[in-house]
Amino acid sequence: MRSSSSTRKRSRNQRVSNPRQRKQQHLLDVKVRARKATQHRNRRIMVFISKILLAAAICSGSIFGARVAMRRFFFENPDYRLAMIDMQTDGSLLRDQVLKTAGLREGENIFRINLAQVHRVLQQLPQVDEVEVVRKLPGEIDIRIVERKPIAWITSEKEISDPFQSEVAFLIDARGVLMKERKLLPEYLGLPLITGCTSESLEPGKIVQSVEAKAALELLRLSAASFMQTRFQIREIDLSKGYCLVVTDKNHTRVTVGFD
Repeated sequence: MRSSSSTRKRSRNQRVSNPRQRKQQHLLDVKVRARKATQHRNRRIMVFISKILLAAAICSGSIFGARVAMRRFFFENPDYRLAMIDMQTDGSLLRDQVLKTAGLREGENIFRINLAQVHRVLQQLPQVDEVEVVRKLPGEIDIRIVERKPIAWITSEKEISDPFQSEVAFLIDARGVLMKERKLLPEYLGLPLITGCTSESLEPGKIVQSVEAKAALELLRLSAASFMQTRFQIREIDLSKGYCLVVTDKNHTRVTVGFD
């Protein structure tokens, strides 16, 4: 009797375990671990995103603060207003023409002036060979211009009495660049005249391309470098024939020069 009683008690206290229960318990443990791993991963992602957002906020604040400081201390500072524009040229360009082309005016903020843009637009003037633009703090812009040196007049007309007064006469430099000056210097009056250039259109800023015009420029270059210039000073070169140059000197002596 005593033995059967102890057996019943042991059977009641013994943990019931079979393969099916063990499998269910294992699945439950796996789900718990997976849930914890997911929660841990999500926390890491949130921490990472929070750090990125914090860094972005700090960078944005720094950039905004720097821009505000630059605007206040440089772009809105009255000490950096353009108070002086020093323009020097070795030719006939007028100050008002240069400043209007460059878009410069006194009183604007010196840091808002795009020096590269000023240089580019001035370099496009037909008269300009070289240009230098310098910003000097706190309020000065210096412009230095080296102008092209005309070596002759050129026109499509066969005859012209006064190139100074003509609308179809242009100055031309040794490189063949055409110019139309607003201010004509006295020395331009004594320049040789190239007439009859009808093989191409003539306009300021253009570089002549015709064989006749290039031959006339080369002849002027050779004449200037030759000792014969003292005896034969070219006054006019006629291109109208198309196959040769008819050259007239100061004594009205005419010489025909072929292209070959």
